Amino acid sequence: MAVTSIGGTAPRAPSRTNDAPARTFGNVLRAHAVPLPAAAAVVVVGMALSLLGGSLFGHPGAWMSPGDIWGTFREAHLVGWGGEGDLYQGTTGYLSFPGFPVLLAPVAMLSGALHLSESLPLFLTRPTAWLLLGPVEMAFGTAVLFSLDAVARRFEVPRARRAAVVWAAAALVWPVVAVWGHPEDLLAVAFSLYALLAAFDERWTRSAVLLSVALAFQPLAVLVVPIVLARLPWRRWLRCAGIVVAPSAFLLVAPLAHAWRTTLHTLVDQPTYPTTGHPTPWVALAPLIRHAHSVHVVRGPLPGALPLFTKSVEVVAGGPGRLIAIACVLALAVVIARRRPSEHAVLWLAALGLSLRCVFESVMFPYYVVPGLLLALLAASVAGRWRLMGAVGFAAGCTWIAYWHAPRWDYYLAVVVTLLGAWVAGAPRRAFAQQRAGDPAGGGVALGSNGSRSAPHCASAGVPAFFADGAGDVGPGSVATVRITGAGVGVCVDAAEPPVPHPAASAPAPTAAIAAATRRRRRPGPVTGPRPVTECLVIPTSPPSER
Repeated sequence: MAVTSIGGTAPRAPSRTNDAPARTFGNVLRAHAVPLPAAAAVVVVGMALSLLGGSLFGHPGAWMSPGDIWGTFREAHLVGWGGEGDLYQGTTGYLSFPGFPVLLAPVAMLSGALHLSESLPLFLTRPTAWLLLGPVEMAFGTAVLFSLDAVARRFEVPRARRAAVVWAAAALVWPVVAVWGHPEDLLAVAFSLYALLAAFDERWTRSAVLLSVALAFQPLAVLVVPIVLARLPWRRWLRCAGIVVAPSAFLLVAPLAHAWRTTLHTLVDQPTYPTTGHPTPWVALAPLIRHAHSVHVVRGPLPGALPLFTKSVEVVAGGPGRLIAIACVLALAVVIARRRPSEHAVLWLAALGLSLRCVFESVMFPYYVVPGLLLALLAASVAGRWRLMGAVGFAAGCTWIAYWHAPRWDYYLAVVVTLLGAWVAGAPRRAFAQQRAGDPAGGGVALGSNGSRSAPHCASAGVPAFFADGAGDVGPGSVATVRITGAGVGVCVDAAEPPVPHPAASAPAPTAAIAAATRRRRRPGPVTGPRPVTECLVIPTSPPSER
């Protein structure tokens, strides 16, 4: 790739091969300087409050560990013991795919080898396994912070705004891992975002593999899979869809072979409990699995250690309502495949896909709103500073309202309105404008002889008319892109042959040209003829003294 400047030679943009910095430990730390402190804060604050929270809230000596993580940890023990077929046979209430128990299996085996105590099947005030399990599961949950920062860097979000997004996301992530114990939801979001990045780079196989990992952790990822696959060439859909479902299908072979009826009931019906969560108006349409019945709850290491109480429990199916959300996401995928929106719009629609789970959920738990809010904050950070501030306000309100105890309609409308408000704040200005080459955020101006912008539009952007007319200077089938930066207007050409130099290109002009980083877009199918060459010109918009 040659990078030149009108009036001088501009610095060469770093390539992804020869000029890439070495992946040393120091470089990795610098590359992740924004999410690392936030991730460390989540783990440190989460462990500190779990160990000291009992004394702060009137239970001296007791630890406050999330109750749901112990059921998942028991499933991890089953995997480590070779009992994968019994994953959905117990009373742990685990409803996700087996990916996360497989990931936790080494930790469970280490805990058993050290003879650490666990808070299952009986409640323990100080389960020693939490000292090992707590930091691990919280660290897994913070993986989403790194994926958020990676997407923000691709869209060239300023560092201060990236930090604001990451720390706001850390505030949302903390209760999911420290209070509820569901890092598998966050891992699914993290790998879905990395899959979206790979799809933006047209690395289809890599994107499908990352989606398969996300789906193996949590079926929630199915709300993102159609949106990502919609960007693929149609000839690759079947192959990539097979890659996406293969790991989950492989992990479910043993449970289905051992007890297919119980496994299908758990994964398809998704039993949920209106008496322990927040029922929404959709619960009236949810199929009833079990009528209300009394359950004796023991709060202590032994029966009688603390008073027993009886609670009425009703079980309904949450799966049918989630099928409605999946149908809506499939409709979004059709729109993406037909309209080919910008990358920002695809990210924004992915946030909508994750938010639709809460719109059609029969029984809500507060951590259900977090995946949609995370992507809404990310989309708002790309849209601008004020948009991000609005999204943060809606996200804070939605998180606070999600812990309310209110009537069904009041709770449902308040959560949905604030959740969709955060999503609307990240809306791109031109959601369905044609994707423009060379600008991941959709902010470039496409030029050339392939039917894009004409010479008058180029002149208004400060681009000489000689370069805007691609017929004689750029060549047929080539694409030119305008990138407006602090140094000037950068014009980049991706052509089958090097462009013919124009006499005006050697005219005197102020020096100092920082070329916009460009990359050659890969196109599907075999490439014939000369290897494409990318040329960049930078037209300064002001003298060096003014810059």
